[in-house]
Amino acid sequence: MSNIRSLGDLKGDKPESGNSSDEDEGRQGFFVGGSERSGQQVLGPNGGDQLADRVFKSAQRHGAETLSTEEAERFRDGASDPNSGVRLSGGPSAQMNTERVHVIFWQNGFSVDDGHLRSFADPASMEFIKALDRGQIPTELQQKHRYKQVDLHLERRATEYVKPNAKPFASSGHRLGAVVPEIVSGETSQAKPSADEAKKLFEEAQSNVGLKEGEPTGRIQIRQPNGERLIGTFNPSHVVEDVRSFIVSALPEWAFQPFQLYTTFPNKLIEDESKTVKEADILNAVVVIKPMPGGIKEALGLDKFAKALKIVKDAGGIRGAIKQRYLMDQSKTGDLIGTDKFGNKYFQDDGNFMPRNRWVVFDEKQWLDYDATQVPPEWHRWLHHMTDEPPTVKPPVDRKWIMEHKENTSIYMDEKYIPYSTTRPKVQGWQPKNKQ
Repeated sequence: MSNIRSLGDLKGDKPESGNSSDEDEGRQGFFVGGSERSGQQVLGPNGGDQLADRVFKSAQRHGAETLSTEEAERFRDGASDPNSGVRLSGGPSAQMNTERVHVIFWQNGFSVDDGHLRSFADPASMEFIKALDRGQIPTELQQKHRYKQVDLHLERRATEYVKPNAKPFASSGHRLGAVVPEIVSGETSQAKPSADEAKKLFEEAQSNVGLKEGEPTGRIQIRQPNGERLIGTFNPSHVVEDVRSFIVSALPEWAFQPFQLYTTFPNKLIEDESKTVKEADILNAVVVIKPMPGGIKEALGLDKFAKALKIVKDAGGIRGAIKQRYLMDQSKTGDLIGTDKFGNKYFQDDGNFMPRNRWVVFDEKQWLDYDATQVPPEWHRWLHHMTDEPPTVKPPVDRKWIMEHKENTSIYMDEKYIPYSTTRPKVQGWQPKNKQ
């Protein structure tokens, strides 16, 4: 039977009887968790709401230890070692880098560290609270502080949200001045890892997949919006959620960016991630990462308006945008990657879904008589995602036996390829007659 409960269930549950720790109802406190399997709770002054009570009592039921008065005093004075958390199994916690996270329950929501107020009605907030109700560190905190031991402090206050004062500096230290410590921390930016770090992250992510001996294996190629590839090895019994975990482990930049996974040919969203990779038919296949929009700008459509203005600007104004629409039957803009010897220009915009993120704009002298054979082979490979290195980065090798590429239009007679002079054309371009 599932123990996942709705937010209404959390608010509506009554205190359980038969547990002496439940008698501390209404008291302020915080929970210190070393990992998913460890935790301590320090109880403070009275105050709080039913939701906070529910979360604290759930933590106790999952094995959290209530500190004695002396232990709480030592903790408040900074003598407590954050690495000495108690596992639910009773053993000491593993020694590793520790990151303290402070979660405050207010009357109108909750906040994480010195962050903004988060509504209880928000779906992401509900998932956060459900994890606490299960006695676990929420997934978003695990992803943010990957490879670190998390000390999770839960505090409840009987007031509405109060915006914290701006910190004059960022520090990993903290001062314990009350039952609940004040945490002084700074936001860390997600910088792209170096080649060595990326290799290490990939190896750890692949190791965490946990391949099963005796089962067949297969590879899944994961394509990012920027065209970069990531290839992982899985058993047919692994589920799609394992692929997602592999992605955020190997590519930490995706840990806080909501994304969906799509198949290719046909292009289809993988909605049920509890399916095995065999059932989802993605083993030995390609999976594409597609970021999910979020925020007020996307909700109001302002991002589309801003993109439309950029398209008009890059096209050289209204007239240029109209001409582009007439020639290409669409309006789009992107980064100019290069120009071939025929004057055709090649663009890329990773805001579009692959393979529509790369395209060619034929030279204006062709007007409407452009043809796919006007794309040279070296640009054709890049255009169709056979390679991520355009000829501007990796020029083609000039060999004596390679013929020079010429346009081979398939419609107009003057340049159409005909194997024999007696071959009858199957397709002819329409030539309108002049009005008599």
